[in-house]
Amino acid sequence: MPRSLLLLTAVVLGLSLSAQEATRELTLRDAVTYGGGRLRPQGLQQLQWISGGTDLSFVKDDVLYGASVGKRSDAQLLTIGQLNEQLTESDRVKAFPTITWQGPQRFTFISGTHLHTYDLTTGRLETGCSFPPDAEHLDVDPTGQRVAFTNADNLFLAGGDPLGPIPITTDGGDGIVSGRSVHRDEYGITKGTFWSPTGTKIAFYRMDESMVTRYELEHINTQPSTFAAIRYPMAGQASHQVRVGIYDVAAGTTVFLKHNGAPDDYLTNLSWTPDGKQVCVIHLDRATQNIRVVLYDAGTGEQVRILLEEHDDKWLEPLHPVHFLQKERGRFLHFSQRDGWRHLYLYGDQGPIRQLTTGEWTVSRIIGLDTKENFVFVEGTAKVDPQDPVGALEMHLYRVDLTKGTTVRLTKSAGQ
Repeated sequence: MPRSLLLLTAVVLGLSLSAQEATRELTLRDAVTYGGGRLRPQGLQQLQWISGGTDLSFVKDDVLYGASVGKRSDAQLLTIGQLNEQLTESDRVKAFPTITWQGPQRFTFISGTHLHTYDLTTGRLETGCSFPPDAEHLDVDPTGQRVAFTNADNLFLAGGDPLGPIPITTDGGDGIVSGRSVHRDEYGITKGTFWSPTGTKIAFYRMDESMVTRYELEHINTQPSTFAAIRYPMAGQASHQVRVGIYDVAAGTTVFLKHNGAPDDYLTNLSWTPDGKQVCVIHLDRATQNIRVVLYDAGTGEQVRILLEEHDDKWLEPLHPVHFLQKERGRFLHFSQRDGWRHLYLYGDQGPIRQLTTGEWTVSRIIGLDTKENFVFVEGTAKVDPQDPVGALEMHLYRVDLTKGTTVRLTKSAGQ
């Protein structure tokens, strides 16, 4: 067979196989096996605003890029190779690390057992505080200088003392855990520590499940098999009890919030006021029928006031913390399903001001507000038609006027 004909046959066969690959039915095995690889949806990694400006950054092929709004070209800022050149062997990375911008030219990231800061202006890497290799649930403060972490069942702080990490709690063990997610990650709970806006205080969960029945689970992936204990409350048995502590970094002291609910209430969706003087907690009773949104003094732990209460005979599911406005003191945004759909409501010192979003669709999350706080940008579904509810599978960006409550969908094509 002539070489040219052989080459043509190979090309046609390759195109045919590619077409079959593109059109064949996706199986569950494919999704599990290749979902994080060749079948992963394309997109920009770590897309975020650069602090202190109007530029963006993202990571592609382990390279950090910067982009300006209105410009077509992207600027290469840093490669993973350049980063690894200044990292010690034990801290070097195989993929570009998750970064947090601390200014227009500086960002922090965690690698190995250290918190690092990179300055794009000087091209220099600074290695900050360190923590043990077995540290878990790392949480960097807003200043990029300290790291809260858990070790075993206690909470620690690195960067607050030149001699090394200091313990925030010391009573962990035998069913007592601090600094971790609680309530089995339900009702919007995804983490166990919450820094104040300026990093002077940190709120944390303390869970006591010493009263919960203990069970031994067998692990058969070891030889011989081994056993590990868990605590799980069966129906009608005692449930764990959670408290919220506030640690003052400068004073080195902790106060616990003094709530007057039941000991086993769900304490969910913590958030700070913009001045860092008060912390807000959404309380949910065990019957999941009543919530109280309560404001506490972060210095004393005393209850300041109840911001709002809700009741539903069937079920309540708080998934989002209160979002306080920066410019108008006392105003905040609150999610509620009181009309049958999860929508956004504007509140003030005297109570509800207005329902911001309405209709047969669901608001999923707050993206942010404009600098003047005239508009809030949210993510949500399309309108859900009961006869053809495909809109529930879509995801769109909306702009909501805080004064009028007018909602405008900014994305046009069906998004997911």
